[in-house]
Amino acid sequence: MISPIFLSFFVACAPKVEVVVAPPPPVAKVEQVQAAISPSSYHNGQQAGPALRRSPVEAWSIQLDGPITVPIFSDGKRFFAVGGGSVYAIQDGKLLWKQKNGARAAVLVEEGLAVTVPDRVLILDPETGEQKQEQSTPGIVGAVEQLGPHLIWVSEQGAVHTGKETVELGQTPAGHIAAEGSIAYLATVQGELFAISGGAIAWNALLPGAACGGPTIGPEAIYVPLASSATGGGGVVAFGKDGTELWRFKTDYQPGGSLSVGELLWIPDRDGVLYALQPRTGKKEWTSEGFGEYRTQGMWVDRSLYAGNADGRLYRVDLDDGGTAWSVNLGSAVTGDPTLSGGLLVVGTAAGRLVGLAEGY
Repeated sequence: MISPIFLSFFVACAPKVEVVVAPPPPVAKVEQVQAAISPSSYHNGQQAGPALRRSPVEAWSIQLDGPITVPIFSDGKRFFAVGGGSVYAIQDGKLLWKQKNGARAAVLVEEGLAVTVPDRVLILDPETGEQKQEQSTPGIVGAVEQLGPHLIWVSEQGAVHTGKETVELGQTPAGHIAAEGSIAYLATVQGELFAISGGAIAWNALLPGAACGGPTIGPEAIYVPLASSATGGGGVVAFGKDGTELWRFKTDYQPGGSLSVGELLWIPDRDGVLYALQPRTGKKEWTSEGFGEYRTQGMWVDRSLYAGNADGRLYRVDLDDGGTAWSVNLGSAVTGDPTLSGGLLVVGTAAGRLVGLAEGY
């Protein structure tokens, strides 16, 4: 049954799907196993294992049309990526299908593959890429989210669309919207955090400053990155899920890539410094310097943290002290948030290269 948000959908003249026959994947043999849908949003960066403990080897790579700057995700069989205005499906190291439609972001939802284009959300069949439905979404920011039986998104003007209702915030979103259960969270450049549920504002809280990105949801708290100001650096503020401020932490500059939370809260500052905090208290466990700017959300898997850097490397960070367990050079800045499924770690670069990495020997 189609959810209420799609009752007004109509099937339009869908763009032609380009089916591409790619050469067979090279080298490494990877056992593909069924896995749960991997996160394609910014909830916390955690994924199911097993982790890649040893320095990885390249199983396959595919050249896409443009930079990969949004999260990569998987349904357990296929990997999906967005680059150069197209959305791609890759299976067994081969390009299964491609649709050029001006795509900005994509996410798996109950109805299929929800693709954000400049003024619409398209619902595609994940197996074929054929368009099933569409809806007008003027000025959409980031990807849509699943919120209960509905899809939810936010416009550039700060209008949050939740099923049949629209909540006008009157503020500018600082980044993506994040959802958990029946509640969605949004931070603004005017310095507020909103919790939205049932088509209304459940609560809102003032931030210590302007947000510089969307919120990250942890098991017990919501974390918001803060922009630097004329008086100093930015940082992070944590709120309980009732809107109570829990703690604040100040960084020298301001967070770059999205925050991620697992055993520790990981903050990549734009000056190349990494901070690791206790998620409950904000207590600093360690800092690590000397890296380039991290461009992706860190991915937590089985006590391992993986993150892509502007220096062209994907790093596995040691949680004990922030050192490098291993790194692999991918040739250009790593900009597409990684995902792990079926024993493969898949990551994208600013040069449009999508790479599948397998456990090394």
